[in-house]
Amino acid sequence: MSIFIHSSGETKSIINGNVLTDKAFDATYNGINMKITGHDKDKKFNVKMTNDDIMELLSKPSSNLTLKQRLMNDYNVKPQSTKKRNIRRENKNKIKKKYTKKRKNNKK
Repeated sequence: MSIFIHSSGETKSIINGNVLTDKAFDATYNGINMKITGHDKDKKFNVKMTNDDIMELLSKPSSNLTLKQRLMNDYNVKPQSTKKRNIRRENKNKIKKKYTKKRKNNKK
């Protein structure tokens, strides 16, 4: 069985004649080695990777934070204090008890 993959991409953003982004890549993989070439504005890059290199790269976590922590950081969400939540629950329970007592007294 033979494997061959080829992928390429390019993006360029220009506003009022000013180039904001100019990136491109071209990657080929023959089942054993991967070769990636490209540029990011004026910086050119050329990468060659073996299967072991690829597996090592994929085995590294992209972040040490949990998904919840990353989402909260990305959207500037502050964690709710557990005290507030517990007070709300306690108040809700008190209201339920009051209502239940009133209903029981009205039934008699």
